[in-house]
Amino acid sequence: MEQILKTMLENVRAKTPLVHNITNYVTVNDVANVLLAAGGSPIMSDDADDVEDITSICGGLNINIGTLNKNTIPSMFLAGKKANELGHIVLLDPVGAGASRLRTDTANRLMREVRFDAVRGNISEIKTLALGSGTTKGVDADAVRYQWQYAIDNKNWIDIDGANNREYEAVMTANNAGGYWRVSVSVPDQEQGDEEA
Repeated sequence: MEQILKTMLENVRAKTPLVHNITNYVTVNDVANVLLAAGGSPIMSDDADDVEDITSICGGLNINIGTLNKNTIPSMFLAGKKANELGHIVLLDPVGAGASRLRTDTANRLMREVRFDAVRGNISEIKTLALGSGTTKGVDADAVRYQWQYAIDNKNWIDIDGANNREYEAVMTANNAGGYWRVSVSVPDQEQGDEEA
């Protein structure tokens, strides 16, 4: 993995890609600095009269809906479609999808109308995109619950007391050596109870 990341970083530095960002006003400086530190070159533009021209001279597009408004929404679609037309890499960060109807509808419509190479989000946002609707408290992710279980027959599962972390190191004994282990992962849904994976 370390070699893959090293190669990717070397490729970015060798090509110095210009990346168009329609991003959250709260993070605009951080986004620019991270791109510069990685060897890329950022440009920020969210005006509908500007975005297609800017996207045309770039190699990638980053759309972040963190400070969504009626002026930037059309810009996201114009830039996204132009980037698709040109074969550019396109990233979506659906910040707060599920927190409001405007955010959820915009994120879902973007997913239908623009081809994204990557979508980065927390579990609440991704769940909202996958289901078409959801609830979130903003940018905070839903809590994920883990419960490790054991069964002798791979059918009748028993919760292991205190085994509620992402990883569990089982202590093998004569009593459990021939059994089965699994983890049950659930995401609390405020309206319908837990959803298990």
